[in-house]
Amino acid sequence: MEDVLREEIELIQSSLLPTETLTRGLDNFVVRSTTSELSIHVNLCDYPKTVNVEVKGEKDGREESEMWRGWVRERMKEWDMTQEYPLYQFCTTHFLPLLSQSSPLTSPTCHLDTSNTCTTGQTDVPNVDLTPHHSLLISHHLLSSTKRKHLISLSSQLSLVGFSKTGHPGIMYATGSKEDVTEWVREVKSWNWLALRVRVSVEPIPVSPGDSNAEQEESPQLQRDLEDEQEKLSSNNRGDAIQETQRLKGAKDGARGGKGRGEWTEVEKIGDAIEWMRVRGREKMLWDVGVGTGAVK
Repeated sequence: MEDVLREEIELIQSSLLPTETLTRGLDNFVVRSTTSELSIHVNLCDYPKTVNVEVKGEKDGREESEMWRGWVRERMKEWDMTQEYPLYQFCTTHFLPLLSQSSPLTSPTCHLDTSNTCTTGQTDVPNVDLTPHHSLLISHHLLSSTKRKHLISLSSQLSLVGFSKTGHPGIMYATGSKEDVTEWVREVKSWNWLALRVRVSVEPIPVSPGDSNAEQEESPQLQRDLEDEQEKLSSNNRGDAIQETQRLKGAKDGARGGKGRGEWTEVEKIGDAIEWMRVRGREKMLWDVGVGTGAVK
């Protein structure tokens, strides 16, 4: 169990922003930021069954401290020890976003109040391209546990949805905003690889059905999937506190500087990778680059 816990803490450390630090004790750790008065204190005595989390502010009085405790109690209802990385998912979804300098939520009242009283002035949606983009990378292999951890943490930092297929060959596919997918490709390419190739460069996910009959038959679902992806990108870039509070309550979107935690899946077999793409009507992408039984000879 200690090895699993160590791995979770390494994942959390890899997802920290440059202004944030994690200090570990015997059965606890604390995350602080130079840009926030808040600190996150996590007691691990009962891990993985549960954890004890405290949010502390340098200038919090008794009332603020009690409100934070109430807020934490609500979040603790969502602890799920059956997840692959429960501590990592829990902390990056609910607690690390509190330390972000760009987060408009700096007090427990903002998290508990769904009215307009917690807005912070600037609520305009940034002028960014919200069209869903994607990219496909293939390497000779993907075996390194370090690289696999980095792919998970990178998806959290950049709010990406995608998967990686381990073993031979290594396959990595990511979707998100153009800016985030471009950064993902740049970062992954900077790692030490054997024969890494960008098989599909950063480009918009096609809205119209592809050439295959399967894609044509699934075109209504494809359209819904694309709309869902675009909505996720849009909501991840809204800066107002009301949207932020709703997302926190939804327990689906974490945030690092306003971004979601992403949804990254790791598979071991080529068939699983094909299935992941097939559900989204994109299996032909893998076939076109020689992966899978439907590959062009």
